[in-house]
Amino acid sequence: MRYTELDLSSSRLDQPRQDVAPARKLLILSPPRTGSYMLCRYMLNAGLGVPHEYFNDIHMYLIGRRSGIDEFDGPKWMTEEPQLLLRYLHHLFSIRTRDGLFAAKIQYRHFHLFLRGTVGRELFRDAAIVYLTREDIVAQAVSLHLAQLSGRWSFEKTKITRPQREKDLRDMAAIERVLLRLRSEETRWEEVIARWHLQPLRLTYEAVRADPAGSLSRIATLCGVAPESLSFDYDDEGRYPVDAAIPDKDDLAAAFRQAFPEKVAMVRPPAAAGRRPVAAAIP
Repeated sequence: MRYTELDLSSSRLDQPRQDVAPARKLLILSPPRTGSYMLCRYMLNAGLGVPHEYFNDIHMYLIGRRSGIDEFDGPKWMTEEPQLLLRYLHHLFSIRTRDGLFAAKIQYRHFHLFLRGTVGRELFRDAAIVYLTREDIVAQAVSLHLAQLSGRWSFEKTKITRPQREKDLRDMAAIERVLLRLRSEETRWEEVIARWHLQPLRLTYEAVRADPAGSLSRIATLCGVAPESLSFDYDDEGRYPVDAAIPDKDDLAAAFRQAFPEKVAMVRPPAAAGRRPVAAAIP
């Protein structure tokens, strides 16, 4: 099933409650617009956890309030009440662990806000790590730029954030700023990977789209799950809603490459080479 972002926050995907810590944890680290929700849908349909962006303040609010954590009122309390964040984390473990596996995806902004301290170290300890990026950073920047201004982040018709239609969707300078932000986020993730001694399985959006079954098998093996136990019947290909006010992504990316040819050759932070992906070794 092609679950929407809001589906993933609803009670329909809650698992039978359990009061023990998950036997295995999988964390997907990614900058925005790398196909992380696409990967979540593949994993969910394959039977590999219930992955979601659990530390996005929008979904923290939705899940927390429906779960009886009435103190949820935006992100401010999270930075001021670490015990409440720990309570939320343990609640997630109890309702979103599937067959012993708890899976989550994390963007750097949410890591920086909520997971740099004790709670993050509990989450990361002994977790298998996937680091998901996108080879075509121009297409990534265009996708993020259009999502931010249109409020439409995925294939569903619902707008997750407020549209900013007064701004120019074809603003090349704005796309350049987004591209620089994405490069900065990649650098920050690489710093976290090095500082926390993580050894992630590195995947790309392009690789997952080209070979979802192979990507899922690699993730399953990383988690200690037998790939042959998964289902590979799901196909995530599908049409996005047509909106005449939103420029075509490919056309806009081509226009950006023509306007800023020097940006196309931007060098990403070097990936850690020759390291075997293993569980996180958090002190």
